[in-house]
Amino acid sequence: MELLGVRVENGKPVGDFDTFSIDDLYFAEAFRPKANHILPLFHTRKGTFTVLTTLDEHYEAFKKYECIKLLDSSVFANIENIEYAKQDGRGAIVYFKDYPKPVYVSRDKKKYIRHLMTKSLL
Repeated sequence: MELLGVRVENGKPVGDFDTFSIDDLYFAEAFRPKANHILPLFHTRKGTFTVLTTLDEHYEAFKKYECIKLLDSSVFANIENIEYAKQDGRGAIVYFKDYPKPVYVSRDKKKYIRHLMTKSLL
Protein backbone atom coordinates (compact mmCIF):
# COMPACT_ATOMS: atom_id res chain seq x y z
CA MET A 1 0.00 0.00 0.00
CA GLU A 2 1.27 3.46 -0.93
CA LEU A 3 0.39 6.46 1.24
CA LEU A 4 0.58 10.13 0.27
CA GLY A 5 2.04 12.46 2.85
CA VAL A 6 3.46 15.93 3.36
CA ARG A 7 7.04 16.08 4.57
CA VAL A 8 7.66 17.34 8.12
CA GLU A 9 10.93 19.01 9.12
CA ASN A 10 11.70 20.53 12.52
CA GLY A 11 8.13 19.87 13.66
CA LYS A 12 6.45 21.69 10.76
CA PRO A 13 4.93 20.52 7.45
CA VAL A 14 7.10 21.95 4.65
CA GLY A 15 4.81 21.44 1.67
CA ASP A 16 6.82 18.72 -0.11
CA PHE A 17 4.58 15.80 -1.04
CA ASP A 18 5.71 12.23 -1.53
CA THR A 19 4.46 8.68 -1.25
CA PHE A 20 5.78 5.99 1.03
CA SER A 21 4.88 2.35 1.51
CA ILE A 22 4.11 0.34 4.61
CA ASP A 23 7.50 -1.34 4.05
CA ASP A 24 9.16 2.11 4.45
CA LEU A 25 7.48 2.74 7.83
CA TYR A 26 9.57 2.67 11.02
CA PHE A 27 6.85 3.93 13.37
CA ALA A 28 4.00 6.42 13.72
CA GLU A 29 3.18 8.72 16.61
CA ALA A 30 0.83 11.57 17.51
CA PHE A 31 1.74 14.95 16.01
CA ARG A 32 0.27 18.26 17.19
CA PRO A 33 0.83 20.95 14.55
CA LYS A 34 -1.75 23.06 16.45
CA ALA A 35 -2.90 22.84 20.06
CA ASN A 36 -6.29 21.31 19.18
CA HIS A 37 -5.18 19.26 16.17
CA ILE A 38 -3.74 15.74 16.51
CA LEU A 39 -2.46 13.99 13.35
CA PRO A 40 -0.39 10.88 12.72
CA LEU A 41 3.33 11.48 12.15
CA PHE A 42 4.99 8.74 10.09
CA HIS A 43 8.73 8.13 10.46
CA THR A 44 9.91 6.31 7.31
CA ARG A 45 13.00 5.42 5.30
CA LYS A 46 12.11 8.34 3.01
CA GLY A 47 11.73 10.88 5.82
CA THR A 48 9.04 12.05 8.21
CA PHE A 49 5.51 12.70 6.95
CA THR A 50 2.04 13.59 8.13
CA VAL A 51 -1.32 13.38 6.38
CA LEU A 52 -2.82 15.94 4.04
CA THR A 53 -5.81 17.51 5.77
CA THR A 54 -7.30 20.01 3.32
CA LEU A 55 -8.54 20.05 -0.25
CA ASP A 56 -5.91 22.71 -1.01
CA GLU A 57 -3.11 20.42 0.17
CA HIS A 58 -4.41 17.59 -2.00
CA TYR A 59 -4.69 19.90 -5.01
CA GLU A 60 -1.10 21.11 -4.47
CA ALA A 61 0.05 17.48 -4.39
CA PHE A 62 -1.92 16.42 -7.49
CA LYS A 63 -1.66 19.49 -9.74
CA LYS A 64 1.68 18.35 -11.13
CA TYR A 65 -0.35 15.94 -13.25
CA GLU A 66 -1.57 17.60 -16.46
CA CYS A 67 -5.01 15.96 -16.15
CA ILE A 68 -5.79 17.50 -12.74
CA LYS A 69 -7.58 20.85 -13.01
CA LEU A 70 -9.28 23.14 -10.52
CA LEU A 71 -12.90 23.44 -11.70
CA ASP A 72 -14.21 25.71 -8.96
CA SER A 73 -12.83 27.12 -5.72
CA SER A 74 -13.78 23.90 -3.93
CA VAL A 75 -13.47 21.23 -6.65
CA PHE A 76 -10.63 19.70 -8.61
CA ALA A 77 -10.97 16.78 -11.00
CA ASN A 78 -9.17 14.49 -13.40
CA ILE A 79 -10.47 15.93 -16.67
CA GLU A 80 -9.61 12.71 -18.51
CA ASN A 81 -12.51 11.08 -16.66
CA ILE A 82 -15.08 13.65 -17.81
CA GLU A 83 -17.42 12.29 -20.47
CA TYR A 84 -19.17 15.54 -21.46
CA ALA A 85 -20.11 19.02 -20.28
CA LYS A 86 -23.21 21.22 -20.53
CA GLN A 87 -23.60 24.97 -20.26
CA ASP A 88 -25.12 26.09 -16.95
CA GLY A 89 -25.62 29.83 -16.68
CA ARG A 90 -22.17 31.36 -17.01
CA GLY A 91 -20.50 28.15 -15.86
CA ALA A 92 -20.91 24.53 -16.85
CA ILE A 93 -21.77 21.12 -15.44
CA VAL A 94 -19.47 18.17 -16.16
CA TYR A 95 -20.51 14.54 -16.19
CA PHE A 96 -18.07 11.73 -15.50
CA LYS A 97 -17.65 8.37 -17.16
CA ASP A 98 -19.27 5.68 -14.99
CA TYR A 99 -19.97 8.02 -12.05
CA PRO A 100 -23.42 9.48 -11.31
CA LYS A 101 -22.58 12.77 -9.56
CA PRO A 102 -21.96 15.79 -11.83
CA VAL A 103 -19.78 18.74 -10.82
CA TYR A 104 -20.19 22.48 -11.39
CA VAL A 105 -17.44 24.35 -13.26
CA SER A 106 -17.05 28.07 -12.65
CA ARG A 107 -17.01 30.52 -15.55
CA ASP A 108 -13.27 31.22 -15.30
CA LYS A 109 -12.43 27.48 -15.26
CA LYS A 110 -14.47 26.54 -18.35
CA LYS A 111 -11.29 26.83 -20.41
CA TYR A 112 -10.26 23.40 -19.07
CA ILE A 113 -13.39 21.61 -20.30
CA ARG A 114 -14.42 23.64 -23.37
CA HIS A 115 -13.27 20.80 -25.66
CA LEU A 116 -15.89 18.56 -24.01
CA MET A 117 -18.82 20.84 -24.85
CA THR A 118 -20.65 20.68 -28.15
CA LYS A 119 -20.65 23.84 -30.27
CA SER A 120 -24.35 24.32 -29.69
CA LEU A 121 -23.73 24.46 -25.93
CA LEU A 122 -20.92 27.03 -26.00
